[in-house]
Amino acid sequence: MQFNTKIMALALLFAPLALAAPTDNTPPVALAESAVDLSVAESCAKAGAYRCKCDSIVRHCWIDVCNASRKWVLSAHCRERINPNHQPTCKGGPNDTAFCV
Repeated sequence: MQFNTKIMALALLFAPLALAAPTDNTPPVALAESAVDLSVAESCAKAGAYRCKCDSIVRHCWIDVCNASRKWVLSAHCRERINPNHQPTCKGGPNDTAFCV
């Protein structure tokens, strides 16, 4: 009986370790890992404005927003284009807005 109790105690002790073990899941490739250089932030004129951007080398399109420091920062990723020369997957709208299509 004592042996079973010890085994159960060990199982309960190591259960959280097994549940917290790292998995094989990897996050999707971020836009910063593509050919797009996000290291130099461009300045913008109006905080709260949005713009549509697409990279001409790869198939990524995204939406930037002008922050309070007047720098463009990433706001959203749009779906990938079929090829780099295909139609953009985001569009600029009225009043400094942009949206994914």
